[in-house]
Amino acid sequence: QGTHILKEVVSEDVFDFIKKDVQLRFIHEHNKKLVRLYEAISKKEGKIEGGASSFFHSQLQRLRNMDLLSNESTDLLIGLLYMRHLIAFLKGRPKILQKTIKQNAELCNIPMQIYERLLHLFTDEGTMHEKAIRLRTQHHSQKLKLHILCLALILNNFILDMNEISSDLGMDVGAAQTLARQLGCTPASAMTAKLTVPLTMPKARRRNK
Repeated sequence: QGTHILKEVVSEDVFDFIKKDVQLRFIHEHNKKLVRLYEAISKKEGKIEGGASSFFHSQLQRLRNMDLLSNESTDLLIGLLYMRHLIAFLKGRPKILQKTIKQNAELCNIPMQIYERLLHLFTDEGTMHEKAIRLRTQHHSQKLKLHILCLALILNNFILDMNEISSDLGMDVGAAQTLARQLGCTPASAMTAKLTVPLTMPKARRRNK
């Protein structure tokens, strides 16, 4: 069921690409010590511009007590790698992407196929000094942060440490809680948010005429 939910958030081509990446990089290394697996994934985490991901790091700890050949661990690795790419893309600078797509993908340490997909989802085309650029507006940043929150909820059994995830989003805890409420989350405590059914969605604000 976790795989089914994950595919609702991650497109099929991206899911399959990352699954192959996981299998090539990690699953086939199952006969080696777990610490080598942990270090291999941690290297990716350390290459996130603007600092490593708090959520990503905490989720890696779960792998120490999991069977690496189980479907659950494979799904977690796929989700974590995609999460890592999303956070690296969010933290990438500048907002106006003037370098080539290949250069930006290399700076973020994101595979080209994934990077191009993220550009399509979270930027618009534009021009500056008669040169084509990719522009990430405030709307795109908000959409990207909601996408990250949604994936984080799936990976962590629908409950989040908001202090942890807010650091990755570059927001304070209060702002992250407000964002989580847009997904139907309710505060479980001052520092946690939980997604339960039936969903409690915030009421739409009326605009003054």
